[in-house]
Amino acid sequence: MTTTNAHRRLASVACLGILGASILSACGSSDDKKAESGSGSTDFAAAQTAAKAAAEKAKAPITDRSLDLQPVDNVDLKGKTILVVPLAGFLFTDAVEAFKQALEPTGAKVSVCDGKANPTEVSTCLGQAQNLDASAVVTFAVSPKIAGNSYKDLADAKIPVYAAWQSKEDTPPSDLLRFADSLPSVRANAEVAVDQLIATAKKPIHILNLGIADNPSIKTISAYISDKIAGDCPTCEVDTELLVSSKPAGAKTAVSGALLKDPDLGAVITINVDTFGAEIIDGVASSNADSDNLTVGGQAGGLNGMKLLADGRVNYVALFSANYTGWVAADGVVRMIAGAEQVDYPVMNRLFDASNVKDLELTPTAAASFDWFGEPTYQDQIRASWGVE
Repeated sequence: MTTTNAHRRLASVACLGILGASILSACGSSDDKKAESGSGSTDFAAAQTAAKAAAEKAKAPITDRSLDLQPVDNVDLKGKTILVVPLAGFLFTDAVEAFKQALEPTGAKVSVCDGKANPTEVSTCLGQAQNLDASAVVTFAVSPKIAGNSYKDLADAKIPVYAAWQSKEDTPPSDLLRFADSLPSVRANAEVAVDQLIATAKKPIHILNLGIADNPSIKTISAYISDKIAGDCPTCEVDTELLVSSKPAGAKTAVSGALLKDPDLGAVITINVDTFGAEIIDGVASSNADSDNLTVGGQAGGLNGMKLLADGRVNYVALFSANYTGWVAADGVVRMIAGAEQVDYPVMNRLFDASNVKDLELTPTAAASFDWFGEPTYQDQIRASWGVE
């Protein structure tokens, strides 16, 4: 587990010797300390007002989100095979099912191979494309850093690859390799999660940010969360710990350790409530700390995180739509096969807390649909652009 500390204490910064003797003198003045405290309270109140407005907006259902889609000519997928390789099947179950649903009218055959969060398994899956005589490959969250050779082999075989939920990192896109960057969606969720955290805090607080170290792109979002907290709430303090997705117990250790060091820890925010949520809760319990004023939340991907919210075990969840993710991946690969231009799709996410989760049906079927978010107008728009119903 990699640990980085981002302690931001305004009093310490203000008293740095490099700012000169006059500042040092001011730091010793009780009157100035009172003024500084008052300024901090004003800054926090302003930050909270802005955060509350943003969080309330993010909780509203999505009623219409138009996609700017040009018609696609020559959509002929009948009998053709598309190989789908998610980095980890359990993370993208709903997105893959939505992908299949979107392509049903085209007559395409969809073959799925689970990468099992293992680079060797991912490479083995991608190696099946030629044996299947695949017309295209779609990956979910498969970084070129772990599958670069496989991506090259597919390009050499003239098999197009649409890398969904993945930024290009250092690999340039080409006619045979397109990336559908996940960062805008993940960043949008991170933003509304931080808004909710600040909106519900009773005072400037100490925050533990649990990020993920095993994906280079997601790692940058973990840093982004800490930076946003520091920017939006400069009187708050944030520590960042980077965990490994395959070892969720690390979250329990991190939280219990943080509470032992600071029993007044005010919040835990994570980029993956589904994986780390239960362990965070166990970490709070094992520390024997008074957790009445501790909030827990962050980004989630599906049913697990929403159930933790409905049960009152976490306080909020920022969620992206797996259904939308699958549908736009289908649109992306259809356009790639047809030689059409790539589309930048808008973000579809929503913030949930006790006020709007209570009205939702928390079932696998609902999780795989767009029911939690609003009206799935994008589905008809995508199929209409293909000329199918």
